[in-house]
Amino acid sequence: MSENITKRIKAEEEVKELNDVRNKFIRIVSHQLSTSLTSIRFNLELLDTGTFKTFTPEVKSILKVMIGANIHVIERIGDLLIVIDIEEGRVSLGKETASPISMLTSLEGVFKEKFTEKKIKYSSSKEGGIPDGEVDREKLTKVVNILLQNAVDYT
Repeated sequence: MSENITKRIKAEEEVKELNDVRNKFIRIVSHQLSTSLTSIRFNLELLDTGTFKTFTPEVKSILKVMIGANIHVIERIGDLLIVIDIEEGRVSLGKETASPISMLTSLEGVFKEKFTEKKIKYSSSKEGGIPDGEVDREKLTKVVNILLQNAVDYT
């Protein structure tokens, strides 16, 4: 029995060590990707401002899509790093009393045009409501934002 416990402890240590190596690798790659993507974003935004040349509306539209996609990838890299922080127990949650309904209402304006463009019907019912609660407003808003963005992207 003590041999099984020793093997299990050794296996758990090996898993922890492998997770640490994986997380370090992901952090390094994420940093390198973010640095490159930020440079690309800067240059795309420079082109978009017309500093060097004025582009046709079609090209401007493509630039805006490229900038948006670039920002999206940078944000997903940030999300990946947050997951690692959660796994490693380095994330603290803020607590404040907030109304989920008011959070939804504030995001409705952000997505209204996108929903209209894609002919998505969106409605939220405030009747009966969700009671106010202790939440990390920033993180909860980010989660709802991602869910709504996925609704736009994959519908």
